[in-house]
Amino acid sequence: MATRATAIGMLAGTVLVVVGCGGTKKYVNQPRQPLPVNVTVYISPSRVSASPASLGAGPVVFLVTNHALTAEPLVIASTNGSGGALASTAPINPEGTAQVSIDFTTPGDYTLSTTGDATAASTRTITPAQLHIGAQRAGADTVLLTP
Repeated sequence: MATRATAIGMLAGTVLVVVGCGGTKKYVNQPRQPLPVNVTVYISPSRVSASPASLGAGPVVFLVTNHALTAEPLVIASTNGSGGALASTAPINPEGTAQVSIDFTTPGDYTLSTTGDATAASTRTITPAQLHIGAQRAGADTVLLTP
């Protein structure tokens, strides 16, 4: 009988200690960023193509394949005239691949070309592709097993 009373007393003491360890500080949960979207980019001898060509703002990973006859870079630039490229690759060898990641925060239209200048791209034989970025995608708050 004494061992049972001792065990119950120890269990009650442990529960009180564990309950007393909790803090009172509250933390605000920050919404999670949207999951990255993969966009495949194909550079052929005549044009650049992207799939999908329209998506919401957030992180994007460009998976680039060069099937042109010469080494070509991929340049991603805004078409709103803000100037400068958002990102670019080094020249990709024929039959080679590359990867570029961008976190789009501003909706708008973007050009995927093998040159940084949209006017120069029109004089080349490789026609650039257009990418439309819409409103911000939903966050990954409800997606399980993501970091």
